[in-house]
Amino acid sequence: MTREELVASHEPVASARIIESIAMAHGVTFDQAAQVVDGFWDYLLEPSHFEGGRRSRKMPHFGSFSLQHGDDGRTALRFLSRPVQELQAHLASRGPSRPSETWIDHWERRDGGDATKLSLKRRIAVSIAARSELDTRTVFRLLWDLIETVTGIMASGEASIRWAKRGEMTLVTSGGSPRYSFRTYSRLADILPPVSTPRPQQRRSGSMTITEFEGPGSRKRGRSRTRRRQGTGISANKTGCGCLLVWLLVVGVSVWVQSAFTGNNDNMDMPMDMPMDMDVTDETVIDEGAAVEMFPASKGSTGEQPFSPHGHDTRPGSTGSSPERR
Repeated sequence: MTREELVASHEPVASARIIESIAMAHGVTFDQAAQVVDGFWDYLLEPSHFEGGRRSRKMPHFGSFSLQHGDDGRTALRFLSRPVQELQAHLASRGPSRPSETWIDHWERRDGGDATKLSLKRRIAVSIAARSELDTRTVFRLLWDLIETVTGIMASGEASIRWAKRGEMTLVTSGGSPRYSFRTYSRLADILPPVSTPRPQQRRSGSMTITEFEGPGSRKRGRSRTRRRQGTGISANKTGCGCLLVWLLVVGVSVWVQSAFTGNNDNMDMPMDMPMDMDVTDETVIDEGAAVEMFPASKGSTGEQPFSPHGHDTRPGSTGSSPERR
């Protein structure tokens, strides 16, 4: 199958089909092309690349590889490609042009050199050529087409890629822009180097307990997060105490005000504008209707009042004098 056919495929693409495609394009055998594919994976998974606390390796315009703890406790390879739209834009901007190979002439003329000064793809090509029967130029061409073919399949966003004995690259559409991820097969997990787990160490600083993690790149981050978390707890305690004190103060003031009003009701002074020489009897005489309502007729009576508002007896046969004068 050609590269165009692989990119247009809607079915999962096996790594053997990719090896056949690049072998046919460059006139090499299947085994020679397979050496480049195996060398590509061996370089990415080389344990020395993940020493010193480094857990990831990024490939420009392709994606990033990292080692993490799997769900079963073994090491798992994690891959996350660049967004599909970004891959499409990168392929469209470059077009069908081939990369420059002048660097190979300088490299071979100097009989090698410091490979760390080369780009990632060139370093991979040099590493594969040193371990295989192929020259650096052929390896670089095969490696270039390998990466271009895989990038084209991912940019189409249609088919997954199944790498024999390693894992499967599948499209992930949840959580943002569509990307490709990697599911590690058991055979690959068995040979992956173990991932060291940072050991937490605690020490006290005043009223805070600071947790520090061993290992480069994680000590400072672990300590700062713990300090921020501890500081948040102290602020929360201070806020809670402050709210309690305010509540007790409000309750105390309310009780004091209530007791003050209750204790003064019995000794309350008369209003200053009330006449001190006012006679209650005069008030009763002025409002006769009110006096009648104040002394309602008893049950069974005629409804007439036995005494006048001035205290005179109004009953039939009486002399009109008040009872005290009789």
